[in-house]
Amino acid sequence: MTTLLTTLTRAFDDTAVGQAMRRRRRNRAADVFLISYPKCGRTWLRMMLGKAFALHFDLPDANLPLMEFHLLHDVCDRIPRLKATHDDNPQFKTPSELYRSKGEYRDARVIFLVRDIRDLVVSVYFQMTRRIGRYAGDLPAFLRERRGSVDSMIRFYNIWASQRHVPADFLLVRYEDLHADTAGELRRMLEFMPVADVRDDVITEAVEFARFENMRKLESSASINRLRPADKADPESYKTRRGKVGGYVDYLAPEQAAWLTDRMRDELDPIYRYP
Repeated sequence: MTTLLTTLTRAFDDTAVGQAMRRRRRNRAADVFLISYPKCGRTWLRMMLGKAFALHFDLPDANLPLMEFHLLHDVCDRIPRLKATHDDNPQFKTPSELYRSKGEYRDARVIFLVRDIRDLVVSVYFQMTRRIGRYAGDLPAFLRERRGSVDSMIRFYNIWASQRHVPADFLLVRYEDLHADTAGELRRMLEFMPVADVRDDVITEAVEFARFENMRKLESSASINRLRPADKADPESYKTRRGKVGGYVDYLAPEQAAWLTDRMRDELDPIYRYP
């Protein structure tokens, strides 16, 4: 009987319904999710939010901005229960393999962080080649890959656009807007969580703390593995690689950039306002 029950349970867990239920159980431990495709600026945002929490709640731990989100609530229960996730690891999947239902987030708030795909695909390429060694081809070849490149990025964005009404609340944050008005976007996210009445000087100090130059300095000396560059002598191997909007023009040929621009215009949901 036990063997039969175990077999039936495993069979159910392998179904779409079983997977959705398992994912939802796993996600119940968080109130707010920060979801993004890799290389959309999540580390930058994590450091700003961590610093803002430390200052706003008068917490003495200097390492708080470097902590994983799921640990922050344990340090101070006034901090919302947060979880950062790439949701389905789309960087390793083809478009057809991406999970389409987002029902597991039904009871949570979701901050969805996005980035211009022209910049994103360049950054992901260097992540795959210089940091984790998951791709051996050149950038022009990577653009056309079905797994984890432009096709997967567009599908991932469009899935979330169609599912954005599923979570209890949904906030779209664009990397480009975060660059243009860092303080304003940071405050908008804190109020969404909600963390209310954050002083202006707290916002200013959090933004200053997470400046690119400081992040690069922290990465160069970091004792935390996820912040270490693969090669200190190779600037393309840093997690905080350039922090630039529109930097794709330094890597993509004009015809490649035009092809990407056309695809974004024709295929991306207009909610993202790209290109």
